[in-house]
Amino acid sequence: MNIREKSVFSKVLEKELALITLENESLSITLSNYGAMITSIIVKPQNIDVLLGCNTIDEYVNQDKYFGATIGRYANRIGNASFKLNNKIYNISPNESPNHLHGGNKGFDKKVWNYKIIDDSVIFSYFSEDMEEGYPGNLNTKVKYTLNDSNELLVEFYAKSDEDTIVNLTNHSYFNLNGENSNSVKNHIVRINSDFITEIDEKNIPTGNLTNILNTNFDFKEERSIEDALNLSETIIAKDYDHNYVLLDNKEVNASIFSPLTNIKLELSTSYPCIQFYTGSFLNNFKGKTRNYNNFSSICMEPQFAPNSINIPEFKQPILKKEEEYYEFIKYKFSI
Repeated sequence: MNIREKSVFSKVLEKELALITLENESLSITLSNYGAMITSIIVKPQNIDVLLGCNTIDEYVNQDKYFGATIGRYANRIGNASFKLNNKIYNISPNESPNHLHGGNKGFDKKVWNYKIIDDSVIFSYFSEDMEEGYPGNLNTKVKYTLNDSNELLVEFYAKSDEDTIVNLTNHSYFNLNGENSNSVKNHIVRINSDFITEIDEKNIPTGNLTNILNTNFDFKEERSIEDALNLSETIIAKDYDHNYVLLDNKEVNASIFSPLTNIKLELSTSYPCIQFYTGSFLNNFKGKTRNYNNFSSICMEPQFAPNSINIPEFKQPILKKEEEYYEFIKYKFSI
């Protein structure tokens, strides 16, 4: 294992930011303390970057697509930008009006985090003040990245608050295992260990009902390519994926992606109850590292609590009690 650091100056923020690279024989993974994000994952044998993103730090500062970033305080959507906790209504930033998305107007993805390097890990930390974006409690958050020689990248999320609050942290990396410069991921073979997705309304907010996905083009319980799934006869979606899958708890590996073009496989394990499966429908011809990104340019697998779960008592709750420890993890394992 090898860790390298360098500084880059952001003209937009007028301050120095850090790039930290974790490297083993097969992978070179670069992180930044801006958004506690992953900026690239280079697979050395194929010499390709499998992560969508930007070319400069200021491009990351100016974009709104959450490339590789830590999302918080609350990943995904909260309906009508409000929730009740301890019999009190909290109104949070309606940045996807009328709803709240990915932490608000300036979520954790837009913060400059402190960091330190300990052994083979990088630990980012951020202090979120009481009522930031409308959330109660002073929240201390840490995100720890560790790469090992088995090509596993472990991402661990820690938090503690001085008041009851809600927390739902994730990583928002966009993967294309054909290489970032490849146009489509429809050839990717996907598996998600799930029988149900959360039913959503016209504003993408879960209703509280679950939809059985057996034999529909949501069904990835057995490995199939995205192209094959879209062509299933019992089609119940129009053009893309941006849906929350409820994970079964009887598998160590919760999801996987495989590219038959490069023979790279990514397996994902997590402590979270759900995964948002997203194929980039909001990229809108975004100018990325080497090309313009659109729908099906990439795959996001975002482990998390269900969207809007704080407003649906039947769902597993994202409540963090005062002075209790929040801990969740995501593990990405690459087979090359």
